[in-house]
Amino acid sequence: MLNGLEDKEKLKTTSQKQKNGWTNNELSSSPETNKTLSIIMPTYDEEGNLSNTVEPLVELLNNLSITHELLIINDGSTDKSGEIADGLSEKYPSVEVFHHEKNKGYGGAQLTGFKNAKGKYIMLIPSDNQFHLDDLPQYLEEIKNEDIVIGYRKNRAD
Repeated sequence: MLNGLEDKEKLKTTSQKQKNGWTNNELSSSPETNKTLSIIMPTYDEEGNLSNTVEPLVELLNNLSITHELLIINDGSTDKSGEIADGLSEKYPSVEVFHHEKNKGYGGAQLTGFKNAKGKYIMLIPSDNQFHLDDLPQYLEEIKNEDIVIGYRKNRAD
């Protein structure tokens, strides 16, 4: 079993952190925030949404001084999602990309993310730009007093 994958398929990763010798110690939370957040972003054929989802998210987390890593799981995309994700990893040191050669489904992408997350807290965010960034500070506030925080929309429009 390799990184939670049942078959012998090799998992390709793209990581600025690997290239620059980034270590687990650098992911540790700062004393001011006491937060270490791993965001798992399963991605399948989202070339039109991926940059518009990732860039504002990373900017918000940086502005909030949240120590984080963003794990994009490219789940066998047939479009340019993998290339776009690799470019985002080059641009943002907190972004790491895992490539499945074949689509393993949403659960398979989540499993890869969970097995590779290093943060104290883990959050799943879709790559299709459906998550409202305005909600993130509220989730982070709620986790101070709770073991788990689950957000959902009553009136979805998709």
